[in-house]
Amino acid sequence: MTTQPNNPNVTPTAPVTPSGPLITSVANNNNNGTKLSVEASYQALVAGMLASYGPTATFTIRGVTYSRDQLVQRFQQRIAAAEQTKSSKNAWHADVQSERQVDIDVRLFREGMRSHLEATLGKDSANLRDYGFSPRKPRTKTVKVKAQALAKAAATRAARHTMGKKQRKAIKAPPAPQPTAAPPNAAPPPAAAASANNSASPPVAAPPATGAHPTNGGA
Repeated sequence: MTTQPNNPNVTPTAPVTPSGPLITSVANNNNNGTKLSVEASYQALVAGMLASYGPTATFTIRGVTYSRDQLVQRFQQRIAAAEQTKSSKNAWHADVQSERQVDIDVRLFREGMRSHLEATLGKDSANLRDYGFSPRKPRTKTVKVKAQALAKAAATRAARHTMGKKQRKAIKAPPAPQPTAAPPNAAPPPAAAASANNSASPPVAAPPATGAHPTNGGA
């Protein structure tokens, strides 16, 4: 490659302005090996050529001679293509966000139409396919699953001491004890006889008759 020595006295005429920000060093970009780092390398190359070479500088690449501006134009095409890709990518992300928001707003109406059609045609009706809906498959349980469910329910009832209606009716309180009547002419219990004897007053002796004299030994 043949290059023209850098001459500080050379004043560039009608320089080619690079698109995008000028990056003086690729080392300033931490994304080495990525699309951003590649674009940054082209921008740094354009900035360096415009700053160091005049418009009359020529470069021989693979046997063909190019002027500075011709090479700068090629490099700027690469930078413009990268910028277009970034612009398209940003627009794509914006379109994706817009689509998601519209889907959230419209999804409720679609679900409402599905509920209406299922109520009209039936949840398992094949006619739902005409409206873009798949019929719901009935949920079926195998014999093994049903037996396991019944065993689990019985174990739960036993652990909780849960009783059915008939079992609750079968449980009744024992009858209250009835008082027994005492037989007629029965002697009162000893405690009652003692209490009656204690409550009776002792007999009082009658006073002697008037004019009578007490006898003493029959005299």
